[in-house]
Amino acid sequence: MKTIIPIEIIGVALLVVSVSRAGQLNVTFDNVPAQVQCGQTWTNNNVILSFNESIASEAGFAGGAGYCDFEVDPGYVWLYPCRLVLDFSLLNQPVSSISVSIEYDFTGLFAYQGTNNIAQDEDTSTGTLSLTFTNLYPDYCALFAFEGTVNGITISTGVIYPPTINVEQTNGVVTVFWATNQNSFVLETSSDLTNPSGWIAQTNNILFDGTNFFYNIVTPVGNEYFRLRH
Repeated sequence: MKTIIPIEIIGVALLVVSVSRAGQLNVTFDNVPAQVQCGQTWTNNNVILSFNESIASEAGFAGGAGYCDFEVDPGYVWLYPCRLVLDFSLLNQPVSSISVSIEYDFTGLFAYQGTNNIAQDEDTSTGTLSLTFTNLYPDYCALFAFEGTVNGITISTGVIYPPTINVEQTNGVVTVFWATNQNSFVLETSSDLTNPSGWIAQTNNILFDGTNFFYNIVTPVGNEYFRLRH
């Protein structure tokens, strides 16, 4: 016999979040104004861009502030050192993720809501800088490099929706499951919500049948809480 267990008995549904992406756009450097100046803005795919003076908090030390040295080449830009700002005020939906293709010496990608730094991805050389937003959405992002190239930027926009998470019990085995279209999320468990560092990622015991991911608890003891983290 299969019994549906209310989630709140062994888990907390409100801790589960998901991103529903409504659109994706690519920011390129094909239309940077000729002889562009520090502080001058231009628009590409409804994103407002500008080269700006570096700031100490992104450079990592006080002496790293005040630089705005850059170069525009076909299809990419150099920052050495400089701050490239991406303003999202023209977009009609919140930014849910950003991915930047970069090379060489980058300090990082920084996201801001107003004056507050809400997320950052730092200390990467050749590769990708990326951020995903599920609760707070950025008004703008900034890239800072001592000497590096920005080759392309991909931005996803959308609205946050809670996914459907289900809990069932069959012959004493409790199963937590969710749809496979949430494949970028990791299930985490905790027995104590008062301990913020007590969440444990469950990556080795996840099963799937093509429609859902499954996590089985053969002998449930006490309270156990679940969340999906991107």
